[in-house]
Amino acid sequence: MTGPQKIFPALLLSLGLLLCDATAAPAANSQSSAMVNNGKRLIKIGKFHEALPYLQKAVQLDPGNAEAYLNRGALLYRFDRQEEAMQDLDKCIALKGDFTHAYKLECKIYFVRGQLDKALEAITLALKHTNDATERAEGLRTRGKLYTESHQLDKALNDFNTAIAIEPKNSTNFKQRGNLYMRLNQYDKAIADYTSGLEYRQSESDLFYSLRAQAYDKIGRADLAKADRSKTNSAVMDEWGDFMKEKAK
Repeated sequence: MTGPQKIFPALLLSLGLLLCDATAAPAANSQSSAMVNNGKRLIKIGKFHEALPYLQKAVQLDPGNAEAYLNRGALLYRFDRQEEAMQDLDKCIALKGDFTHAYKLECKIYFVRGQLDKALEAITLALKHTNDATERAEGLRTRGKLYTESHQLDKALNDFNTAIAIEPKNSTNFKQRGNLYMRLNQYDKAIADYTSGLEYRQSESDLFYSLRAQAYDKIGRADLAKADRSKTNSAVMDEWGDFMKEKAK
């Protein structure tokens, strides 16, 4: 990965004003929630354009419905309408500051824009409001990759270590830390992580073997590298090939 296009301060509206708008009649609130549910149902079956009018109506019926802004923002992002998506996500956060999904989507938008500092700020806020262990480990992996992109490798390593402590049998945690060790030229540690990843993997065995083969090559164990490559059943993208080529120039 060499840039944001290859990977995932906000101006919040007045909380007081939005809370005042949220005191709409209960009937309107109920109708707004129903519109959100209809929109989510259509999104789930891939009818994205059909879903948008329901979410538009949900906001009209209840301007204080944070979930409506979140879902409309996510849909607008899917339509590559980033500015409008960010406005909706800002409104969602202003209404419900602990809505982690809004922060995570803002992180993705900032990352795509190449605004790594803002992406890091957004995912850190998401982590602040995340109690679920699985979501926390996912957030730490995301932040670790962002730290890697911004060359804050010590912080990246700390996040990957914490993710592994939370989910010690999650193969993705070991893959991400192994990739970082490759970048740090700590090949023995990378091999250990890829080996752990193979033990706990749910899928991607070819990828783990391919990555470990590259690490074996780096320590001069061509025999082990060859053995790992023989275990792959399909052509696997060399995640670090381009990076190493660029580094060698």
